[in-house]
Amino acid sequence: VQINGASIGEDTFADVFLNDFLPLVRKSRLSPTYFEVLMAFSYWYFARTGVDVAVIETGLGGLLDGSNVVTRSDKTCVITDIGYDHTEILGHSLSEIAQQKAGIIQPGNETFMLQQSKEVTETIRDYANSQKATVTTVSADEQRYSPDHLFLFQQRNWSLAANTAQQWLESHNIVFPDDNKLQQAAHIDIPARIEVLTIGNKTVVLDGAHNPQKLSALAESFKEKFGSAPFAMLLSCIKSKQQKLLSNLQAVSDLKPAAVVTTYFQSNQDLKKEATDPKQLAEQLTTMGVENVQAISDSELALKTLLDRPEDLLLITGSLYLIFEIRPLLIAMKTFGEEKSPVDSYAART
Repeated sequence: VQINGASIGEDTFADVFLNDFLPLVRKSRLSPTYFEVLMAFSYWYFARTGVDVAVIETGLGGLLDGSNVVTRSDKTCVITDIGYDHTEILGHSLSEIAQQKAGIIQPGNETFMLQQSKEVTETIRDYANSQKATVTTVSADEQRYSPDHLFLFQQRNWSLAANTAQQWLESHNIVFPDDNKLQQAAHIDIPARIEVLTIGNKTVVLDGAHNPQKLSALAESFKEKFGSAPFAMLLSCIKSKQQKLLSNLQAVSDLKPAAVVTTYFQSNQDLKKEATDPKQLAEQLTTMGVENVQAISDSELALKTLLDRPEDLLLITGSLYLIFEIRPLLIAMKTFGEEKSPVDSYAART
């Protein structure tokens, strides 16, 4: 939860959540999930603080998502690129998934979406028409300030966000930021979205890509940024249907890593997610022609193995759950130095 771009802070969150908000949850006698509790808290905190505008991101899909309780006619909806993700819940075709995503559109809403496939565009427009809502389609080049340092998929998201903000601000008689402020905004780093960390002499790239669409976008951006430089990879994937897993691994194979360490993650929030057996990942990658593949179940030991490799460029991807486990270890190394990192402490214990 952030107000004016700043986190409310751990101490404030703990105090307000435990003393003011949690009693309301208990009084309701409901049994909300972890996600629903945090989503409800954000709405409650925004109302308590009296924000003028609340920016909310859905958790999964849209129509049946826990965030989809805002029915105001002046709500602005934003829909990014749609691909095959969470198909076991959202549907097995792009039109089915787009129908779920479009479910956030309420009567009279203004909707902004990226220009994409005809199937997706028509589905969203049809749904918007049924709600008497408007749809504006944005292309990646529809922005006066084009941040060249961003990767292609980031430029698309940037264009969508900037165009949405510009039209919303101007409709409320608020001056749109000048180019200097736009440049500052474009340089804001988002964790686990092609996030680059320097650990000693290693360049470590973290990205939570976890489906064929996102992994393909990562592959394109990674090659654009680093060219043909040799790199090693740490990989874990959620257990999924064989076809999706094979598509994910094919995208990994297409990156042509010099080496891959496959590993496992733990997930204990809400819908428990199970990682694919690292040995299965390793065997499949080897079948696809990837060389130097090693399976290590413990993610900390797998990270140390990756860092000990000779390549100066490292990529960690395949699952946001994996990043959730690995990123704090890397941040600790960056902050306190390698000799004091949890990874080295783990290695000493074993």
